Amino acid sequence: MQQKGDIAVIFDFNRTIYDPDTGAMLSGAREVLDALRTRSVPLYLVSKADESRPQLLEEMGVKDFFAESFFVERKDPTLFFEILKRAGVHPKQMYVVGDHLHKEIRCGNQCGMRTIWLKRGKFSDLEPAMEADHPWQTVSDMSEVFGLIE
Repeated sequence: MQQKGDIAVIFDFNRTIYDPDTGAMLSGAREVLDALRTRSVPLYLVSKADESRPQLLEEMGVKDFFAESFFVERKDPTLFFEILKRAGVHPKQMYVVGDHLHKEIRCGNQCGMRTIWLKRGKFSDLEPAMEADHPWQTVSDMSEVFGLIE
């Protein structure tokens, strides 16, 4: 278990790390994952359940970057609290990176985590539907994420 005060990061998969439209990793995603892994930051993956996703992680060569990967039917705060518990960090030391305001950003905020909205692509025009949908930070490119994680 990590020491209190360390940090950890939860990443969404589709349209945050992987671009389903091109069938490849999102530009800048590998560099961010590599940089965080070099700093020994525990990484967690949360993805909608899809039988091809574990294989995609393997094919992209990033499966082992994640301490754990969660393939779920629905993203909810209970899952995010469970990851927080497993990581053993304070909520403000857990970062959530995702492209959907109403899913991973909302869940992270409801758990008191620092949320980074990757505002690009299919969900870039989403508007907050509730207070919990307002991200801590907004970026338009994955390369900007590393500089926000302390």
